[in-house]
Amino acid sequence: MPTLTDAPRVPAPVLPHTVATGEFVRLLARHAKREWTADAPGLLVIGPPGAGKSAGARQAAALLGEELGEPVGLKDVRLTEVTPIDIIGLPQVDTTTRRTRWAASELLPGPEDPARGLIVFDELPNAAPAVQTAVYKACTEHMVGPHPLPTGWWVVLMGNRMADRGNVFPIPKPLVNRVTVLEVQPTLDDWLGYSLPRGLTPEIHAYLRQNPQHFLEMDYSPDPIPYPTPRSWTYLSWHVRRLRDDGLTQTAFSDALRILAQGQVGPGVGTQFCTYVQLFDQIPDAEAIMTGTAFPEAPTDIDAAWALVAALIGHIPTAATLRYFVEYLPKLPQELQVYAVRTAVMSSRDRTAVTRRFEALDTKPAWNTWCAANKGFLGAIAAHEQRHAPA
Repeated sequence: MPTLTDAPRVPAPVLPHTVATGEFVRLLARHAKREWTADAPGLLVIGPPGAGKSAGARQAAALLGEELGEPVGLKDVRLTEVTPIDIIGLPQVDTTTRRTRWAASELLPGPEDPARGLIVFDELPNAAPAVQTAVYKACTEHMVGPHPLPTGWWVVLMGNRMADRGNVFPIPKPLVNRVTVLEVQPTLDDWLGYSLPRGLTPEIHAYLRQNPQHFLEMDYSPDPIPYPTPRSWTYLSWHVRRLRDDGLTQTAFSDALRILAQGQVGPGVGTQFCTYVQLFDQIPDAEAIMTGTAFPEAPTDIDAAWALVAALIGHIPTAATLRYFVEYLPKLPQELQVYAVRTAVMSSRDRTAVTRRFEALDTKPAWNTWCAANKGFLGAIAAHEQRHAPA
């Protein structure tokens, strides 16, 4: 059985510069904001399995729609599920000219679709060479077979790299020369910024903050052994939340979690995660802290302290007030205090919502006191984030 000591490595990027998933979403939305022109290339997006490439395209379409104030369409074509005729369309004989015409496929944008959108040809490297060839023309001439694509729609190819060993065919070099290649490499900070507002469980949040090396790993054995990726951690979060909601006894919860964790992120990482989760039975009651009914000392063990911070963050969205959260912060090490505040802000899809709650009448006195005591840290963080803010 694989262990953490022989955990497989993640393949090195194939390009010298990679983009995080969130950066890719913003870049794709900006790329598709203009109309296609004859000198504009398509995009080829590559990266490891579970990195959020396909989900990123959906997010980019939604983001662009919000920015433009109009609907933005998305056509998701899985090239492993189609043949060239499915893309180009079925031939039919024109009864007037007696010439063959190709009926446009519903896989392509038509009159019923928005004027602007993304057509994503996904799983490109897994498709048969004949199917790969069928999308050549879409990248340079903005046509699929005889069918022109609307100028408001952009072609995006996606897939894994050869190094990911995903049963892929080499992407033909002439096709590579028809596109701009982007390599997506997910980062933990970027993923947490996306996942926390969407209900990521405190157990996974805390574990990955303490064990970032297990955020993304690959397994190359011939057997179907699971491995951790952003996607599999998202699935495991669903399992943990469901088990918590089922009201199981501690023993039943631990037994069920061990099976599910090993089956989702792998035997080695899954076992270590289950051991870490036991910390959550030893930390102070986060809900009691957030409601002001308890004010215990913070754990001295750093792992337990991280677990407590993650548990507190998990209560931010539903807490009636953030007063007790802010008042409790000085009990934590300063590094964890600053992290708790930054992550509290990240826990809402509207990044200003938590800041406004810090400024609420019942919370503002404690918030002002905390800011005055930590202004040096906050100033350094603000300067760093300004320097690294996306364009």
